[in-house]
Amino acid sequence: MRKTDIYVFSLLVATYVIWSNSFIAISYLRQSVSSLDIVMLRFIPVGLISLVVVAAKYRREFIEIVKKHPVRLAAMGLTNVIIYNLLTAYGLTYINASAGSLLIALNPLFTMLLAARFLRESLTRGRVIGTVLSFIGLIIVVVFGKVGLEESTFIPLDKVHYALMVILATLSWAVYTILIKPLMSSYSPQGLNYMILLVGSAPLFLGINKRFINVVANLDAMQIFSVFFLAVMCTVVGYSLWLTAVKYWTASNVSLFAFLNPPLTAVFSYIYFGKGISPLFFIGGVIMLAGIIIATNQKIAERIKGKPVVIE
Repeated sequence: MRKTDIYVFSLLVATYVIWSNSFIAISYLRQSVSSLDIVMLRFIPVGLISLVVVAAKYRREFIEIVKKHPVRLAAMGLTNVIIYNLLTAYGLTYINASAGSLLIALNPLFTMLLAARFLRESLTRGRVIGTVLSFIGLIIVVVFGKVGLEESTFIPLDKVHYALMVILATLSWAVYTILIKPLMSSYSPQGLNYMILLVGSAPLFLGINKRFINVVANLDAMQIFSVFFLAVMCTVVGYSLWLTAVKYWTASNVSLFAFLNPPLTAVFSYIYFGKGISPLFFIGGVIMLAGIIIATNQKIAERIKGKPVVIE
C-alpha cells in the first residue's frame, strides 16, 4: 500500500474506534434521556463550537459555499445531523443493538450503488467481492459472535417500522457522503466539517425550552462526560477525521469501514462491562477485515479480473 493509503486506513480505523464508543455513550444516556434530547445535547454544543470556528477561521469559505452551493449545503446539514441522528436514535430505542448494527451496516452497500450512479465510481469485481465478504463476516460477528451482547437479531413485526427508520438513517448518511465528495477538491475537510455542522445544528436551537434546560441541569457527572464525548470526540474530531479520509479515497472505499462499528463496539463492551464474545466473533472479524482489504487495496483489486461497471 502507498503511504497515503496507510495514512487514510489509519485515520478510518481511529475514527471508528471513536465512533464505536458512541453507541455505548448513547445507550447510557438513553436510560434517562429521550432520543431527541440526546441529539440536542450532542449537537447544540457542536453548533456553538462550529459557529466560533467558522467565524474565526472559515468565514470567507462559508460565505462562498453559501453563494455557490446553498441547496447542497442545506442538504448536507439535514442528512448529516438531523435525519441520520434522529432516525438512528428513535429506531435503536425500539429494536435491539444486534439487529440495529446489521441494518446500519447497509451503509457501504447504499454508498457503493449511489457512488456508481452519481460519482461515476466503477463497480469493480474486487470492490463488490470485498463488500459482500465484509458483510458476510459482519453477519457471523453479529448473529453468532454475540457482538458483546446476548440478543437475537430477530425484529418483531410490530417493530419493523423502527427498523425502517434505521435503514433510512443509513441511506441518509450514504446520501451525505455522495453530496460532500465533489466539494473535497475545493474546500478543506476541517472547514467543511464545521460549516456543515453549523448549518445542520442550527434548527436544534429552536428546541431549547424550560424542559430541555431542566434536563441539562439534572445531568450527572457520567452523563455530562457522555455528552462531551459525543459532541467533541465523536462529532468535532471524528467527523473531521472521516472527511479527511473522504478527500483521499473513493466514497465506496471509505464507507466500507462502517463494518468495523459492531465488532469494535463489542470489544469495548467486553472491556468496560465484561460482556462475552464467542470464538466465532474473531472468525467473522477476520473475514470482515479481509473483505475491507480486498475492496480497498488497489493491487489486490487489479489481480481480481473483471470489467468495471458504471451505473447509468
